[in-house]
Amino acid sequence: MKVALAGEALIDFTSVGDLRFQGYCGGSPLNTAIAVARLGQQCGYITQLSTDLFGERLRRHLEDNGVDTRFVLSHPAPTSLAFVDRDGEANRYQFLLQGTADSLYAPTPLPVLPSETAILLFGSVSLLVYRERCQSWIRASHIVKMSDDDLAYLSGASDVAETIDEWLEDGPVALIVTSGSDGARVFRRGEAPVHARSFQVPIADTIGAGDTFSAATIVALLERGSATPQAVSSLSTPEWTDVLRFAAAAAALNCTRSGADPPTRRELRDFLDSARVPNHAQLASDDLPVRQGRHQRRK
Repeated sequence: MKVALAGEALIDFTSVGDLRFQGYCGGSPLNTAIAVARLGQQCGYITQLSTDLFGERLRRHLEDNGVDTRFVLSHPAPTSLAFVDRDGEANRYQFLLQGTADSLYAPTPLPVLPSETAILLFGSVSLLVYRERCQSWIRASHIVKMSDDDLAYLSGASDVAETIDEWLEDGPVALIVTSGSDGARVFRRGEAPVHARSFQVPIADTIGAGDTFSAATIVALLERGSATPQAVSSLSTPEWTDVLRFAAAAAALNCTRSGADPPTRRELRDFLDSARVPNHAQLASDDLPVRQGRHQRRK
């Protein structure tokens, strides 16, 4: 188990018409776990699933995709549900989480991860509902990935650039911000941001795109031997370029089908081979306001 992921597991009910919904297995960390496994890395999930019919389906989904479930507990409380209404590129969510099996997860003692586990991922709804605590969790993390909407929400009334500065000052060594069709940026201490454009594909659904991006980022870092804070901080701009492009391609493929349905490694390889596009990653800070004096290395 190279990667451990912790967080909610739920059923996404996506709107397909007036009060009509299609159900999909979901939950951001769960989607990421599925994506990591499909891209060829051993991973395990840490959560608590309901014994109801939805919980049984979620457990089967994890097992069918090769995710290690040794740390997945069972509980008679109901499964968390999310209702999703598509609105152009964005999605609107309504969550039913109170008193659900995953929200009641509180094992004693806490699980002990295998010695080979290099990366622990946690986040999403289980993190954002605790906005104040989230600030301390960000500072305790080595890599933080969020959308531009997440960044705006967590920044509150503060200037986005100032928030990035503060987090990088005494927190993560890398902050990755995704911006939908505008691609993604990674912010680092003492360096200019790196920007990678998104891939243009026919969009069926954007659910799970960010989760797939996270998974592909993890896989790319592991395959480079960059699973420690020191290794991540030493990645060059061209190396980050490759990582972001790999992750953007995986996220793009996920968007070509309904629900969170990350690509396999073969699908991703074939897509990258067929794309035949120039490397669009570049040093940039044109869309997010960045204080170059703080992020860029002094000469």
